[in-house]
Order: sequence, then C-alpha cells, then structure tokens
Amino acid sequence: KNGGNQHHPHFFESQKMCKLKLIVNADDVGICHERDTGILTAFSNGVVTGASLLVNGDNCVEAVSRCKDVGLKLGLHLNLTEGPPVSDVVLVPTLGEYQSVHWCQPTPALAPSFQFLGRFGFINGLSSGNISLEQVSFEVCSQIQKFIALVGYLPTHIDGHQHVHVLPGVASVVARIASSQGIRCVRIPYEPRSSFAWVQPSTRLAFFEQVVAHPAAALAIYAAEGLAAP
Repeated sequence: KNGGNQHHPHFFESQKMCKLKLIVNADDVGICHERDTGILTAFSNGVVTGASLLVNGDNCVEAVSRCKDVGLKLGLHLNLTEGPPVSDVVLVPTLGEYQSVHWCQPTPALAPSFQFLGRFGFINGLSSGNISLEQVSFEVCSQIQKFIALVGYLPTHIDGHQHVHVLPGVASVVARIASSQGIRCVRIPYEPRSSFAWVQPSTRLAFFEQVVAHPAAALAIYAAEGLAAP
C-alpha cells in the first residue's frame, strides 16, 4: 500500500508504532534445585521474563515458593513423557509403565515406580492407538488442578515438555481443556527445519522433524479455542 515510502527515513516516524515485548521463557521449573537456581538467576539478571512449571517435578513445591519470592510468574509445562503422572496410576494406565530408573536420578530406584513412557514411547503409543486420549485428558486436567493448588492462580500460559502439546490428537485435547479453564496463551514451537539440520544423531533429528511437522496444524487448533500464541 505504501510502496517504496516504507524505506523513507521518516516513514516510521509517521506510523503508529506498536511496542514489541520479547518473551524469554524458561521451561522445567521444579525439576531440580540446581536448574531452578539457574532459572531464577537468569530472571534476576533480566534474561528470563517468564517460566513454565513441571508440576510432577521433584522440586516443584520449593520452586513455586522461590518464584513467588522474586515475582516470577509461571505457566504450566505440561508433561506427558517423563516422570510420574499426577493422576492416580489406575486412572491412566496407558500413559506409562513401571520402571526402576527415576527420570531425575541416574541410579536405579529401590523399587519400580509408574513413569511416563518417554518421548518416543509416547509418540509411538499415539501412532499405534495404545495411548488413550481420554486418559490424556484426565492427566491434563490433573496437572492444571495441581498447578492452581500449588501456585494459587491460573497458568500464565501452557506449553509442553518436549513439545508434547502440539502432537496430533493431544493438541485438540489440551486446547479444549485450556480454553475451558480460562487459559488464554500457548507457546507453539514453530521453527524452520534449517534451524536444526545440524542435530545428531539421526534419532534426535527425527524427533525434531516430527516436532516441526505439527506446529502449524496445532496453531490453528489452539486459535479455534481462543488461545493466542505470542
């Protein structure tokens, strides 16, 4: 519409400019004391502007207290791939299995515990139909409820551990529930393939390729439910 005028040195002075806000979000708050310390240090130094809480993290209770002390607002880092579910395991049996290795500890646990299937286990379970989306829905609700109980307010936004929230089927479930709970923002990991072509080994590259294949579709799904993706 403005043709070449946009290159004129006074063009932007005559326009009604919008201020852009850069959001630097740190995931995995609550996974362990050390990572929480790093995130809080980055926030105190003005590097991080927001963060996402793992409500099934080993350190989530302490992390919430520390974030409140410094005024760091939290979103929900929805987790369906690592660690234990928040729901009673009898209600979400397709989402995990009993394992002897804890997700945050390199040494075997004293007794096996019910844990999620890992990122590839979850993706393969979705593809094969072995993962129940009804049980996914139940776990999503449980994690939102636990977040509110811990933090005292709705998540500022929702995103997914290992980008699980953009996967086919899961995106529709999460979008519907988030909208019904009053959550209005979602983070979508939309990136061009060229930005991670260097990733090795090939199994990791395959995971990244799966991630970028789904965000565009997920963006439309979340938008239809009234969630913005700033």
